[in-house]
Amino acid sequence: MTYWLYKCNAEEGGPSGYAGDWLRGVFSRGEPTDWGGDYSTLSPEVSKHLAEDVAAGDVVAAYQTDSKSVVGFCTVARLTGEAGDRTIFLQPIHWLTPAFPIHERKVGTPLEHSVAVNGPAAFRELSTAEMTALVTLSGAPERVLEGKPPRDGWKPVAVRNPADLVVPLEDVWAGSGRGYYGLEESLRMQGVLIKPKVVTFFANLDDLNDYVSTQVGGWEADGYHNTVGEWSNGTSAQLVDGAGSGMTVTYEPFTYLDASTPDIERRDD
Repeated sequence: MTYWLYKCNAEEGGPSGYAGDWLRGVFSRGEPTDWGGDYSTLSPEVSKHLAEDVAAGDVVAAYQTDSKSVVGFCTVARLTGEAGDRTIFLQPIHWLTPAFPIHERKVGTPLEHSVAVNGPAAFRELSTAEMTALVTLSGAPERVLEGKPPRDGWKPVAVRNPADLVVPLEDVWAGSGRGYYGLEESLRMQGVLIKPKVVTFFANLDDLNDYVSTQVGGWEADGYHNTVGEWSNGTSAQLVDGAGSGMTVTYEPFTYLDASTPDIERRDD
């Protein structure tokens, strides 16, 4: 058995023109999925691995480059085609919640100087020590090292339409006495605000979390606090690299409470 790190970008397909969202393309499926091959790469190194090294049963760590995180693990179900025309099929075995920010956590571990982790190639081998460290640090179960799915089998990760998670503004204003979770979104390039602040409301933290995950991948919020009034700046969430050089998106989650809630009234006494 060999271990691999496979990098995909949901927004930019690279020179080959292909893009890949691990959640929607692989982990939301139940059966082995065609996930690239010689047709999706211009790299001789990757083609050589596909022709000579990759085999059914190998374990693949799924890395989402646009969120700089490992999001889960798969096994190689099969390879089809002749050398130079290979297609790889992957079977998911574990989804990470939250995603693992490998570059933030690699210092002092076998991953720190890993060629697979730090190099630009989309598909490279991980040593046993590197994969063991990745599984341990990410909180994944040890069965991943053996390429085993959960005891009750793999269950696809549900993907909801982001639009279904948003609470209409009129419902927020009508929801006297109820708290809503808001998300402030702004876009800056080289420190200059190029997109004004947009506020979106959600009925609960799970919906807010799922929404952000569909937009930028895994995220970690520093915390939440209650606010009073129309909206207010909240605790800053993860600073995420955007599609362009020097571009960032800042997400700020907070809780909106209508000013007439009993809790607010008691605090005013």
